[in-house]
Amino acid sequence: MQNDTNAKSRKRSQTEPVLAERQRLYETLQRSEERYRRLFENSPISLWEEDLSDIKCYLDNLREAGITDFRAYFDAHPKEVNRCARMVRILDVNQATVKLYQADNKQQLLANLTHVFTKESYPLFKEELVALAEGQTTFKCDAINRTFNGDILHVVLSLSILPGGEDAFPPVLIAIQDVTSLKQTAQEMQQHSERRRILHEIDRAILEVQAPEEIAQAALRRLQQLIPAWASGVSLFNPQPKTLTLLSAVMVDETNAYANYLTPGITFPITLPDVIPTLRRGKAYIVEDVQTLPYLSKILGPFQGEDKRSLVHVPLILRQELIGTLSLVPDSPAGLSQEHIEITQEVADSLAIAIHNAQLLADERTARIQTETLREVTGILSTSRDERQIPNLVLEQLARVVDFKNASVMMVAGNRYDVLAYQGDSPEIVNNLPLEIGRLPLLQEIQETRAPIIVPDTHADSRWIHATGYEHIRSWLGIPLISQDDVIGFLTLDHEILAYYSQREAELALAFANQAALAIENARLFNRTQRHAQELEQRVAERTQELSALYEVTAVANKYLDLHTILEHALDSALRAVHCQAGAIQILDASEGPPRLAVHTGLSPQLMDYIRSPDAAGQTLAKGKPVIVPDFIIDSTAKTTTSYLSVPMQIRGETIGLLCIFGDAQKEFTVEEVALMASIADHVAVAVENTRLRQQAEQVAVLEERERLARELHDSVTQSLYSLALFTEAAHERALSGDLADVRRHTTEINLTAQQALREMRLLLYELRTTTLAQAGLVAALRHRLDAVEERAGVKMRLIGETVLDLPAPVEETFFRIAQEALNNALKHGEVTAVTIRIQLENSRLVMTIEDDGRGFDPIAVQTRGGMGLNIMRERAEKLGGILTIQSTLGQGTTVTVTAVINEEEITL
Repeated sequence: MQNDTNAKSRKRSQTEPVLAERQRLYETLQRSEERYRRLFENSPISLWEEDLSDIKCYLDNLREAGITDFRAYFDAHPKEVNRCARMVRILDVNQATVKLYQADNKQQLLANLTHVFTKESYPLFKEELVALAEGQTTFKCDAINRTFNGDILHVVLSLSILPGGEDAFPPVLIAIQDVTSLKQTAQEMQQHSERRRILHEIDRAILEVQAPEEIAQAALRRLQQLIPAWASGVSLFNPQPKTLTLLSAVMVDETNAYANYLTPGITFPITLPDVIPTLRRGKAYIVEDVQTLPYLSKILGPFQGEDKRSLVHVPLILRQELIGTLSLVPDSPAGLSQEHIEITQEVADSLAIAIHNAQLLADERTARIQTETLREVTGILSTSRDERQIPNLVLEQLARVVDFKNASVMMVAGNRYDVLAYQGDSPEIVNNLPLEIGRLPLLQEIQETRAPIIVPDTHADSRWIHATGYEHIRSWLGIPLISQDDVIGFLTLDHEILAYYSQREAELALAFANQAALAIENARLFNRTQRHAQELEQRVAERTQELSALYEVTAVANKYLDLHTILEHALDSALRAVHCQAGAIQILDASEGPPRLAVHTGLSPQLMDYIRSPDAAGQTLAKGKPVIVPDFIIDSTAKTTTSYLSVPMQIRGETIGLLCIFGDAQKEFTVEEVALMASIADHVAVAVENTRLRQQAEQVAVLEERERLARELHDSVTQSLYSLALFTEAAHERALSGDLADVRRHTTEINLTAQQALREMRLLLYELRTTTLAQAGLVAALRHRLDAVEERAGVKMRLIGETVLDLPAPVEETFFRIAQEALNNALKHGEVTAVTIRIQLENSRLVMTIEDDGRGFDPIAVQTRGGMGLNIMRERAEKLGGILTIQSTLGQGTTVTVTAVINEEEITL
């Protein structure tokens, strides 16, 4: 028992110091905790104590699942950010936090955190999650919060994990510092800097333009960036009567129905008595409710019910004179602040100077343009001889110096007025005027007084005829056209603006009218003197036209055209030019059937069926001009479409075919592309016509050649046969009489005549065989001729020339026919025994020489009496653009030389 007591005593003596130490540590910790709480609670900075342990577990689980790029993960799973936000447990906030967010107490704040955090908070919280997941122990960012009173707070949020807590995320401390005042100060400085920048831009924009309307527009556009105005405008002040004329206007919403009424040029009367005095003192005039203004009732009437809006007039003053206003309608019933009015006044001061300078420049420019225009009009009208064209020229030039809605030139024609020229929006309204003399009082008065008339207000003038289409016309100006003290017509101008024309415009228009009257009268005199000469020249012109057409036909007939190749190249060029893959060319034959498909490329079976159908070309042929189908349906089942362009191929006003182009569904043919296709189509039409004319010419040539061979048969072989008959009959008679010597003589003549006839028949038969020329070329054809005719006739022959010489077909044909004619003459008339032909190409000159050793002839005598085909040979050479020379002397043979220039691109060696 005593042992147990001793043991307990020893154990108590050992534990008492431990318990005492624990008590001491506990008391120290409690004092530290109380000190921390006092510091936390009384800190002037907003402090939040949060428990992020659940977030720590969540991030660890993601890391174990293999997630390494947490930013990409949260970007792909935005709902997980909201989930993590709900894991945050706010343990406590201090009094500075309650005060910062203007809450009544901590409980109200913590129970209504959704009133504090804005929608921008979640992206920032995502950044905080990424920082924690990446092992960062601190995080700092700028954020926007909201107080319980709805005020916006700009804060800097700082999160810090105490050392040693990186692995467990013990309660963390978040400090929030209010930087709203700093942000506001920076924002105000930025706004002030932006204000100065925009004002500088306004000044620069004003200096960059010259027209008053452009100056006002530039200033208003930039002023929108500074002033919250629903609408703004610049108006010019008219002292007599007291009105404001709108120079330019800008609305925030250009589609607003009010924008249709705020058009430049509209005039507003100033009815309030204190407006002008206030503005002249340089003070802004404010109308509390624009709908109370009588002169705006017409504009605002259809739009009653709009929020009450004020109107602010800021004066434009130059040299202590009021020249206009810069007016704004604020975008809210609260109106404009004093600062906004000061900004507007600063812009108005710059505008006043710029508009005044622009008006001075405009007046100077207008005066210069008027002087130059009058000088140009004088020059133009003095050279014009078309009395129907002169009025249009006058109106075109007048529009440069005098503005008008409608303008016309009328001439006195019998008992009515004839409208020679009109410019305006609706030419048809002229037909609504009673143009009989006596029914238009204003024109009748001008004709009687021979002086201009200005009508300031057509609605208040009893002389004005209220015709349909002229209801909107408010002012009118009439000017007489006087020639030789007679009023021969009138120049009339009208405008939509009240009292638009003054004596200045009347004097300017009168100067135009005087020039027009003089030019019209001169043109009439000139036309009368020229009419008879034109009638006499008509027959000459018609004959000249016929000869020109004949020349064109002749020129085309001399050209060889491969139509199919040309069509293929033309179609290919057309498709490449418009970046399309499918197309076709159709030709209209002489019959009135559907067009024939000449060439095509890239056509699908559906397009091939369509292009061959009778309806494909109907619309283009009917209109005679290009037709575009932007959404042509290829296959209705598959709803496949294409763009389709069909262009007529025309020549001399006649459509001879079609050029068809198919693009893809997105293809839109431009005006330039259509014009290009029309040009290509016209060139193709010329090619088709050339081919037709060439074929006709070839048919005529065949007929002429046949007639020539018939003449040759009659002149040569027929006469030889007739001579044979005569010699045979004579020999028969001498044989009966027993005169054998005469019989032998006659039989000798029969033999010689028969051999001559045989040679001539061989010549004619050879001329009928022209395939060698087409197949083997000029040199081979001549060699074939010499072998077939001259060699059999016992004539020594020699041919010197290139064996392979590919020449244009017309050149080969012409040179071969000339050589053939020269050889024929040598055999028939020259008694030749040797012939030499030389062909050589010297640069671009082709030279052929034919020499024989015959008896020769006198060229002058032969040319005088004709014959031997020499004229035909010369005509052939000249038709080719060549030269033919003949050298011959009696008893010394003959030399024929033909030379022609050939395009080197047409020669192939």
